Amino acid sequence: YMANWKSDDPAVDLAQKSNKWAGVNTERWVSADYNKLYKQALTELDPAKQAELFIGMNDLIVNEVVEIPLVARANVIAANKKLKGYSNSPWTPDVRDIADWYME
Repeated sequence: YMANWKSDDPAVDLAQKSNKWAGVNTERWVSADYNKLYKQALTELDPAKQAELFIGMNDLIVNEVVEIPLVARANVIAANKKLKGYSNSPWTPDVRDIADWYME
C-alpha cells in the first residue's frame, strides 16, 4: 500500500504518459524523505521500528496533503460456514489466501 507514494525512479513510479500511466504513484508526488523511510521499512526486521517507519511515511503523506481521505467505503464480505482456511482482512483482497481454502 505504501509503495503507492514512492518515487525512487520517477520514470517508472509516477503515473505519466511516457509510461502509459502504469506508475502506481498516481498523485505524482516526489519526496526524498518518504523514499528514505520506505527503503528502511523494506529491510527493517524489528516490528516496532518498522511500525515507526510506516507512521513516519503516513505523517509525511498527511502533513504534506498528498492525499485527503474523505470516504471510507464499507465492503460486504460473506463466506460459507463450510469454507475453512479463509481469513478475512480489511487490508488485502478477499482471495489473497485462496490456496489455503478447502471445504469441510
